[in-house]
Amino acid sequence: MTTCRALPFVTFLGLLLALGAGACGSSPDPATEEASSGGEAESAPVAVSAWTLACSEPIDTLRQMPEAARFLQLLEPARMVQTLAEMQGGTVFVPTDAALEALPAAIAQDPAALRNFLAGHFTMGTVSTALLLEAGTVEMFDQQRTSLPVVTSRGAATVGPAHVIRPDLRCDGVTVHLVDSVLPVGAFDPTESPNPFQVNLWRLPAE
Repeated sequence: MTTCRALPFVTFLGLLLALGAGACGSSPDPATEEASSGGEAESAPVAVSAWTLACSEPIDTLRQMPEAARFLQLLEPARMVQTLAEMQGGTVFVPTDAALEALPAAIAQDPAALRNFLAGHFTMGTVSTALLLEAGTVEMFDQQRTSLPVVTSRGAATVGPAHVIRPDLRCDGVTVHLVDSVLPVGAFDPTESPNPFQVNLWRLPAE
C-alpha cells in the first residue's frame, strides 16, 4: 500500500524535473546567441558600388576620391606617382584610407619597403574582376611576387583578404579596383634584387 502511494509522488517529481529541463533548454545560451549574431554579420553581403566618375588619368581620378587620399599620399615618398601616371597595361588595387590604418609605421617610413608594399598592390594587365575570378589567382609585383586567391565572398570578388568594393574603373592603360583591406605582401629583403617586373615598375624618375 505504501508503494502505491509513493508512485504518484515519484511520477509527479519526474514530471517537474522534465518540465524544468525543458524550460532550461528553451533559454538560449548568451554565448551561442552572440556567436550566431556574429556569424550573421560575417555573412552579410558586402556593399559594392559602381564608379560615379570617368577616368582618363588615374592620378587625377584618385585625387577626386576622398577614400583614396592616403594611398595617393604614399605614392609620393615611394616615388611611384610617375609610375602610375605612365603605366600602360597594369591593374592597381587601391586600399581605402580606413584599410591603410593597418600599414605598419616602419614600412611607411622606409621608402624601399613602402615601394615594395605598394608594388604588392599592382599586377600585370588591365584586368577586370570577371577575368580575375575566371583565373582564380593573381600574381602581384612585390619582391616575392605574392600569388593571391580570387574568389567570390559575401557577394563581392575578393583578392586575398580584400573585398573589391568598387570594381573595374577603366583608365588609360590602367584598371583601378577599390578594396577594403590591404593585400598581404611578401617579406621585403633589402639585400635581394628586385624581380624583373619590379625593375620596370620601380623605374624611378630622374632627380
